[in-house]
Amino acid sequence: MILNLNNKVAIYVRVSTDEQRNNGYSIDSQLRMLKEYADKNNYNIVGIYNDAGYSGKNLMLPEMQRLLKDIEDGKIDILLAIKTDRLTRERKEISVRTKRELEQMAIEHKHPNKPPYGYTRDPITKHLDIDPVKALIVKDIFNMSVDGISYKLAKK
Repeated sequence: MILNLNNKVAIYVRVSTDEQRNNGYSIDSQLRMLKEYADKNNYNIVGIYNDAGYSGKNLMLPEMQRLLKDIEDGKIDILLAIKTDRLTRERKEISVRTKRELEQMAIEHKHPNKPPYGYTRDPITKHLDIDPVKALIVKDIFNMSVDGISYKLAKK
């Protein structure tokens, strides 16, 4: 096998959660797949950059910063990574994941934040339960709104 020395390749790996590790994107599996790809293409691996355990919400990761400097210094021609979100989290992906998690919480009758007025959170199930006393107040406010009574008029 003849290495193509003109192609200075860097490998970037990152995993930030157990879920990613469990779904086949462990650091070891990423390294194995990327090294195999480099071998098949006769690439000269000049560096491996590993930001394991860091969130990819921005580029301010230690190995990412070293990688960017090496690219700027001309030490790297090609960058290999399993997915683009290994480099930095795509904002659209975060939005989709957040929406999916909130939908799942709704299905499970859970609320992500402080319970809204009129509800309490069951300490065991984390489900929202109606607070009977506050529910009467909410009902009065609703009826006043339907009857055209504004907050300012109700205060007088």
